[in-house]
Amino acid sequence: MGYLLQNVKIASEEELKPTNILIRNNLIKDIGEKITPSGEDTLIGCRGKTCVPGLIDLHIHGSYGINLMQVDPEKVLQLADKLASQGVTAFLATTAGKSIQAIKKNCSEISVAIAQQESGARIMGIHVEGPFFNKSSPARGANNPSWLRTPDLEEAKEIIEACKGNLKLFDIAPELPGAREVVDLMLSQGVTVSAAHSDATYDQAQKGFDWGINHLTHTYNGMRRIHHREPGIVIAALLDNRVWLEIIADGQHVHPRMIELIFRLKGLLGMGAVTDATMLAGLPPGEYDFIGTKVLLETDKAYLKEEGTLAGSIATGMDLFMNLCNWGFSEHDAAMICSTSPARHMGWTEIGEIRVGAKADLIILGDRGAAITFIDGQIAYQNQDTST
Repeated sequence: MGYLLQNVKIASEEELKPTNILIRNNLIKDIGEKITPSGEDTLIGCRGKTCVPGLIDLHIHGSYGINLMQVDPEKVLQLADKLASQGVTAFLATTAGKSIQAIKKNCSEISVAIAQQESGARIMGIHVEGPFFNKSSPARGANNPSWLRTPDLEEAKEIIEACKGNLKLFDIAPELPGAREVVDLMLSQGVTVSAAHSDATYDQAQKGFDWGINHLTHTYNGMRRIHHREPGIVIAALLDNRVWLEIIADGQHVHPRMIELIFRLKGLLGMGAVTDATMLAGLPPGEYDFIGTKVLLETDKAYLKEEGTLAGSIATGMDLFMNLCNWGFSEHDAAMICSTSPARHMGWTEIGEIRVGAKADLIILGDRGAAITFIDGQIAYQNQDTST
């Protein structure tokens, strides 16, 4: 059984022109104006709606009350199913915690979920954010400073073991003593290493990039401020072609013109949008306990009650895509930032693109977001209120 998407427009750098997409055996089998379906293909008339690659979120701590920092396998799988409604077809389950033991437990539970997964957005692996971060402000961000510590090689080995081969992205502050040894360990295991929650100077950051760090977590946030006398880690990353930059494109964490600055310096393949969403995304406004910290949730943001520091985001993957379009990026460019670029950065060659032979992870856009989400060639979500 397959699907033939008829009269669909593929977001591209060129003019959007109607075409057809044939999906068979979980792959994009053909793209063209004249495709003959078989008797087993389901025809879907898209009425000229736009199709983009499924969105990929490399940094998400949870949503809809599900907290990936205090979780069990069933909840992880529930989140994967829910993310399909927002057009997210792949993600890295992102965790942190009060202690190494808590982080190890989270990683173990997520690994069980990965082994059991049969539906929903692909859980591509685990992103561990912390605990080897700088305790100073603003570098620590919303992290409780009592949770943070200097890099420890043995603890890093324990985290790797708990992930059971699923650790894909690991964050560290490169200026801390012992960071080099942990970076070397992670790279030897094929793990992408990111600089994060760092007070690194320009020179300290550059050393980290020379070691092999090639990713900057939620750029501008949780790191040394830019200054004309000491440019710091942000400028070091912007000027280094080896480094790929995350941005939280929720309209709260980063001003749109600062995102434009990254685009002008790095290009579409040097940056990617992430939600950094927490369990609070999708919940009603109010006061919540978030890993032992009081957080106030409003309609458009969440922040620490005592300090006023932003506490992750409450955005969805589709929010990021639509924000970028509203800020002047084309649908093609927004799809590159939210899907193609993250996939290429992580080396995932079968997803993030609409081309013959790629995995059929696709979104048909409706008036208010995802009308239909395909994951692995099957309909994972269909908005009954949005006709196609």
